[in-house]
Amino acid sequence: MEDSSTAAESRGTRQLLAATGIAALVLAVDQIAKWLVADKLGPGASSHRYRLLGDLFGIQYVENRGVAFGLLQGQVFLVTVLAIAVVFFLVRLYRRAGTASWTMAIGCGLIVGGAIGNLVDRVRFGYVVDFIGVSGWPRFNVADGAITIGALLLAWRYLRDDESEEIEQRNSGSTVPPALVVLNRDGDR
Repeated sequence: MEDSSTAAESRGTRQLLAATGIAALVLAVDQIAKWLVADKLGPGASSHRYRLLGDLFGIQYVENRGVAFGLLQGQVFLVTVLAIAVVFFLVRLYRRAGTASWTMAIGCGLIVGGAIGNLVDRVRFGYVVDFIGVSGWPRFNVADGAITIGALLLAWRYLRDDESEEIEQRNSGSTVPPALVVLNRDGDR
């Protein structure tokens, strides 16, 4: 029979492999999609837009020299440094958490894969290829979508954990404020 530390190590290894696999999958899908769009609708094409649902949804080749949704235009060096810092921060956060939750593994995998996907574009071209057009929104790509979903998952996890810790604090009668408990947390309970 497995003892609890061996089971936790095994779970942690599976989660790390899942996070790495998700990051690799996001990177591959992102780069393939960008290559296809650039090939069919890029600079040499006669048309840079393909409408799927009229003005509601379409594919349009755009060279984004900023970050998601067109912010920080022309700041390639700053944006590249920020992307590298985010990747290192998330990897460090994940490793420090010890045995993380599945939500954290998936969220970190999505964010790291997306950040690396956009970083590859910045290093290769000096801009990111964006192509998904939803009515009224700036163009984005697979990597941006993965980063957004990953960030929402991580935010949801931390909000849920904070809420459960507050309930636990009230039920146990502890006088330690929940914010201080969060600083000492090292993974799921």
